[in-house]
Amino acid sequence: MAVQAEATDNYLLRAQRYAVAVAAEEDEPFVARAIDFGGVVGVGGSPEEAEADLRAALADMIEHMEDLGQPVPEPLSSYSGTFSVRVPRSLHVALVQRAKAEGISINAEVTYLLTQALRDYSSGVSASPPLSERAASNAASALRT
Repeated sequence: MAVQAEATDNYLLRAQRYAVAVAAEEDEPFVARAIDFGGVVGVGGSPEEAEADLRAALADMIEHMEDLGQPVPEPLSSYSGTFSVRVPRSLHVALVQRAKAEGISINAEVTYLLTQALRDYSSGVSASPPLSERAASNAASALRT
């Protein structure tokens, strides 16, 4: 019995390596998906429940695939939580001023704004179309002039 528990713990640890995206539509449960491991989802009444359900499903799937001798997808990337973005000087100034007014760091301000934008976009509240649509619109406008 101890060997089986150890194997289960191993699969759960391996399931933790996959990046997760959680979203919910209005009046719908939260759905979690592994970014690098398609076809497995978790569902729950909260983001945490959905992610826990996904992790358990991933562990089961990893075990099942190995039992069948199938290759288990490796996480495609590791996400350090750091990335670099070039922005116009005027935007940089505006972000610094907003962060100072709030009494927080520019990193905290940008993290907050990105989180809000992604939440709005995921829920369909986004005030602007996706970048690909805006780029196409800008290209069409440029052709007309």
